[in-house]
Amino acid sequence: MSTMLPLVSLHQAQRLKALGFDWGVTAYYECTEKYGDSLEHVYQKPKDFNGISDAKVTMCSAPTVAEALKWVRDVKKIVCFTVFRHPSVGWEHCHFEFCFFGHRVVYSDRGYLTNDLAEDVLLTEMLGKLEEDERIKKEMKK
Repeated sequence: MSTMLPLVSLHQAQRLKALGFDWGVTAYYECTEKYGDSLEHVYQKPKDFNGISDAKVTMCSAPTVAEALKWVRDVKKIVCFTVFRHPSVGWEHCHFEFCFFGHRVVYSDRGYLTNDLAEDVLLTEMLGKLEEDERIKKEMKK
């Protein structure tokens, strides 16, 4: 059984980069036209890979999903978390759900079998909310 926490997907990493994620991490995605996209695990010490790119290579930091959610909570100041639900009908109906507090309280409308799955969906939801907030801010400046 692997004890490594799951990393964000390439798409999530690109979205985090666009939103200003700048924490040091030990993994990154390298995107090139010639070789495509690849996940690299290179550094022992955390580094911000989002600031590294040139005409041929674009890098995106690849934090764990848990690190990305911590960044959402600490930097973007949005309370979000997963919760274990144990319904009274029995253990076979246990699942994880997520919720977040912002302008409104949102709970997931379905359960996920693992906390990792629930956190991955929560991160995707949070990125969408943050992107929408950025879009609204830009429109208000016009």
